[in-house]
Parts: sequence; C-alpha cells; structure tokens
Amino acid sequence: MEVKARFTISPIYMESGSAKLGKWNLRRFQEKVMDTISSKKDTVLTAPTGAGKTLTLLLGKQGMVGLYPNNTLLLDQQKSIDKILRSALNARLVSREKSDPNRQDSPDLLRIYELDDKYRLPNSKNRRVVVVLLSGQYIPYEKDESGRFISKREIIKEKIVDKICYPKHLGEEPYIIVMGTPDTALMILSGIYRDFEKVGYTLHDAIIASSEGIDLEYILSRFGVATVSELKSIASIRDCLLRYPWFIDEFHLYGLYEALMVLPLIHVYRDYIGWEEPVILSSATPKGVLYKRLIKKLNPIPINAVVSTKGSPDSLVRGVTEVEIVEVEVSGRGILKWFKVGYNLDSIIANEINKIKQVLSSNGNAFIIVDRVNQVTPIVGLLYHNYGIKPECSVAIKPTECVDSSNIVVGSESISQGINRDNVKYGIVTSYNWASLIQRFGRIGRRTDSRVVLVLPKKERLYPMEELDERNVTYSEFIDKVKSTYPDIDLSRKPDTSTISEIYGTRSELIKYASVITYAKVSSAGNMLRTLQDILATNSYILDKFYGKPATIPSILTFRSSGPPVLVKKPDGKYDATDLGTVIRNYAIIEVETEIKNVKGVTDRWLVLKIDLIPDRYKVVLHPPLNQPEDLLGYFNGTITTLGTLIELGYRMEVISWDDPRKRLTIPDPPRSILEQAIAIVRTTSELVKYYTYVGEGAEVYPQKSGTLALFL
Repeated sequence: MEVKARFTISPIYMESGSAKLGKWNLRRFQEKVMDTISSKKDTVLTAPTGAGKTLTLLLGKQGMVGLYPNNTLLLDQQKSIDKILRSALNARLVSREKSDPNRQDSPDLLRIYELDDKYRLPNSKNRRVVVVLLSGQYIPYEKDESGRFISKREIIKEKIVDKICYPKHLGEEPYIIVMGTPDTALMILSGIYRDFEKVGYTLHDAIIASSEGIDLEYILSRFGVATVSELKSIASIRDCLLRYPWFIDEFHLYGLYEALMVLPLIHVYRDYIGWEEPVILSSATPKGVLYKRLIKKLNPIPINAVVSTKGSPDSLVRGVTEVEIVEVEVSGRGILKWFKVGYNLDSIIANEINKIKQVLSSNGNAFIIVDRVNQVTPIVGLLYHNYGIKPECSVAIKPTECVDSSNIVVGSESISQGINRDNVKYGIVTSYNWASLIQRFGRIGRRTDSRVVLVLPKKERLYPMEELDERNVTYSEFIDKVKSTYPDIDLSRKPDTSTISEIYGTRSELIKYASVITYAKVSSAGNMLRTLQDILATNSYILDKFYGKPATIPSILTFRSSGPPVLVKKPDGKYDATDLGTVIRNYAIIEVETEIKNVKGVTDRWLVLKIDLIPDRYKVVLHPPLNQPEDLLGYFNGTITTLGTLIELGYRMEVISWDDPRKRLTIPDPPRSILEQAIAIVRTTSELVKYYTYVGEGAEVYPQKSGTLALFL
C-alpha cells in the first residue's frame, strides 16, 4: 500500500426554511417539494446523502407512497421514518402487525402512530400516522383452516387494508405512508397475487383473441380474469394503498429489471386509470436507465438542494472530513482492477487499527465497504481473529464471525443502498464507479466529523483526486474530482442490448396488459378493453417469443435478475436464504443437493448449496439429452422460455468452476423454486458471450454444434 494524498473536506450546511415539522424546521428544499406535491407537479429532487430527502414521505396531504429498489433500503427507511416521527412529533406507537408473528426480529408489516396533541404534519391535520411495509418478501405465507395457502393479496386485504382504510376503530382517517418495492405494487395492480396459472392463461387467451378479432370482453367473461370477489379485493387494495403521490427514492439504483417495473406502473396509472397525483424522483447522484426514461415520460421540475460551508448547528448535513487516498497493487486491467481492490485491505486495516479502535471506544460507528460479497469474509476474519473486533455484516451470506449488532459494519453494495446510522466517524471504502463511491462516502460523516480512507488500484500517474493533496476543499470540488477519478460504469447498461432489452421489453408489455385487463374488469371500463384489444392485435408477436405452456407466462413477470432462490449451508452448519447468482459468482461450492426445509413458514423442497466461504466463481451448465436432435435449442433459437421447460426436454444441470473445470457438481432433480423462477433466453454465442462475461449472470448450454447458449436471469 502507498498513501498518495491527504486532504480535508469542509462541512456542509443546508438552507433552513420557515415551515415546521413538529419541533423541527423544514429545510428550504423540503418546502419546495411540499409546494410541488400540493400543486401536483412531477419533480426530480437532487440533494446530498443525509440531507433529509426521506422527510418527503411526511409532506403529503393524506399520504405518500415510497418506492424503493431493494428491501435493504426499504427496511432502513422504515426505521428512519420511525425516528423522525418519535423525535420531531413526539409520536407514540399504538399498534403494530409483525410480518412473522413467531419471530420478534421480523419487520413490522403495519405500524400505527399517534402524534402528540401539540404537533401535526406540515401539510396535513391527521392525528394518526400509519406506516405500511409493502414487499412480497415480508408478506407472510399462511394457510386457512382447510390447509389451503392464502394468497398474498388476501393477506394484504385482511392485515392492512381492512384495518386502515375502513378505520372504524381508528375514529378518523389516518395519514398513510406506504413503503414498498415497485414489483409488489405491480403485482397488486395486475392481480398477479392470486393465481399465477390463471393469469398466464388469461394473458395468453387475451392476446390470441385480439389477434384473431374475437371480442376481448367475451373471452374474459368466458374464461374469467378473476372472480367478482377477487376483482373487488384487488380494487380495494389499489384504492387504499396506491392512490397517493409517489416518492421514488434513490432512483439511480434502479437497473433495467427495476426500471421496467416502475415504468408500466406509471403508464397504467397515468394513461389508463387517469391518476393525477405527482411523482417525486429523488437521488444524490441522478443518473441511470430509469432516470432517462422517467425524465422523458414525466418532464419533471428540478429541485436542487442548496448547500454552503457555513450555517447553524441544526442545519449541519456533514461535518469536517479527513480523507486519505491509498493505492494497492492489483492484477488485471480495466474494471476488473477496481473490483479486485477489496481483496487487498489487510495492510490498510493493520495500519488503521488503532484509529478504528479509538472510534469504537468512544461509541462512534465505522463502516468498511467493498464491492464483492466474498471480500467481506477475509476482512471479518481479520478483525475478529487478529484484533478481537466482532463486526456486524451487511451481506446476504454472513461469515460465522458476524454478530447481530456492532459499532463496526462490514459489507458490500447493500451498505450504500440502505444502511443509515448516526455518528459514523470512520470508513474504509472501495468502489468500481463514481456514483457508487458518492453513495458510500455519503453514509459516513453525517452531522459529525469523520475520517475516510479511499482505496484505489495502483497507477503510474496521479489520479485527478490525488491533486487535492494537502488542500482544504469544498464538497462540490471533491465530487468533481471523484467523477474524473473513478470509472463511469453502470451495470444496468448491459452490453448485449438487443437480448436483454427484448426480454425486459416483453416483460414490461405483459405486465401492462395484465394490469389493464384487471383494472378494466374491476371498473367495467369497456372503452379501455377495446383500446387494449387494438394494442394486443398488433402485438401478438409477443407470444412467438415465448416457448412453453401458457401457465408459465407469469414466470416472465415475476423473475429476478439475480436468479432463482436457493439455500446455502455454511461451514458452521447454518443456512442462509439467497439467490443462485450470488452464490455462483462468489463462493466455492462443495456439494449440491435438495432438501425439504421450512423457510418463512413454508415447507418446500429447496436447492441447497453447501459452500466454503472462500472466493471462487462458478457457472451453471446445461447438458443436452443424449437422444436429442443434433441441436434441439436451434429449433427455438431467439425465444424466451423457462428452465422447467428445458428440464422437461431432458437437459441436465451442473455447476462448474470457471478456473478448474474438474470441480463440477450435478444439480439433481431441480426443485420447483428453480424451475418456475429461472428464465432462459436462447440466443447465439456471439450475442451472449460479451453480456455473460461482463455481468457474470447466466448459464451455458454445452455442447451445441451451432454454439447456442441459454442465458438464465
């Protein structure tokens, strides 16, 4: 390691306004946001991390909907709102509904607060505030008395909607804050949270009927998009929870998968339902695929928070920050060098350990943030075994040395996507791109002085940021140097745009159709169905892209880009639930098997990967059946299908190490969770290799004489 520069960043203060939120003064930019909500104008808000963007959720008239790209950020923002309500408004929690009543550590699905008589929200007179957690991951699985699984739609209706939107027991209408993920909102709107098979057949029949000139209303009445009771339930959930202004937070984190959940959601609400509430986009680093598309769709008013280097103590956003730039020797070229930096922090931690211990002993907090999940394990082991420090881990697969709560947190991207703590006085940070670096840096030093060590790959010439050596600079000057030092890499921009855009585009269209069909049936909007029929008639080619049974069409609507869910069994015998992509891109796999396990109250057969917590990288390989035609996949090249369809055709799955092909394990009889939630795009090698090697997602079909591959997302 080599220290290349040391400099100081001046503190940041934010301009205060005149309006009040209980005991607190709103900042000027928050007042502007409140004005745009009242006048129903779409807005894009740019403000530093820690400036108070989350407060937007309390600035509506009757409620707000907050949409977040991942559950880590969602849960953190729920904690932030709780803190604001208690601190600024003396609110007390009067009722709560746990997502899992059998686990005290499970998130709250519903919270009801009562404000102090002296205080009210700045734009509302409501005395009670309700906070709803709307994520499919935390909506519990339950069975009725007959043993039938209750749909998530029914659970939302019973546990949330019936309690807050028909509030006889509340005595008055509450102010409602809905905090959710866009995919959950879409599944509610489209009615997918009921019967996946029925939704698949409905979409299939609607597209076929429209292309052949058959009346769509007749088809839907004959085959049934849902029962009258189901339709009323869907409508009541939508009207209760999704009718308020939308706050789309940290939109720079939305990749193509998340973006094409938000875009059809807005399209259906604005263009079909006639919803007129405003959309507020919020980020410290406005960029990315969603930003470009929403700017084009919404044409929002820009609001930029004004910062200065002087102000009163209560207007402080960031304290003084001491920055040290350290370079480490790594192999490789280009973006790979930046990703490898996190494997080379031992000497830096050894050099900084006394400073770290000093911060922890004074009840300060510290973050160590790296780029890859498997870089966390050696850092945690070093802190625990060499220095006696027990860290908390913000990572999907936790090393055995991790504890539930600690003043020092070690993690990867999840920290920058949603870990907010006060009094973070110290940080060691790596990053592969400037936008991520700004987010990570912003988690350290909120309203306090701090020290941050930035670690970069060794370079012969000076980085632009190292030109700041021995200077005292403003935060804006620092950000400018960050943008010219770190790569401008956006992993949501896939190299093979034709392949990836096609599946996401098809998916977006299908979601839109399912949503409009459901809404049209709920509202008896015949004109809407006729408009949709005209659209479907010209888009029947969508079915030509899909190879499989109609009942499997919803797989396209609900898959996740990180791969299907799996369980990992760690060396200590404990299990973690994660996704296939995270495992194969990070860890050594020792054994693959299927087990009957109870996860979140549901007993099912799971794919279990026994792993060693050492870095490794695997690929999933599909072997064709011995009796297949010369190139079976060639017959439906260019289509989207499911893994289950390929397994039915006789393909076998293996995981094989990238570095050592002798390390290979067969996946025996893949369970339903794998077959139903893995999508395959069948394309030629030349189209896929660049994409696959770039992002490390997918599965290779081997061998095929034509060189075709199947990519799993």
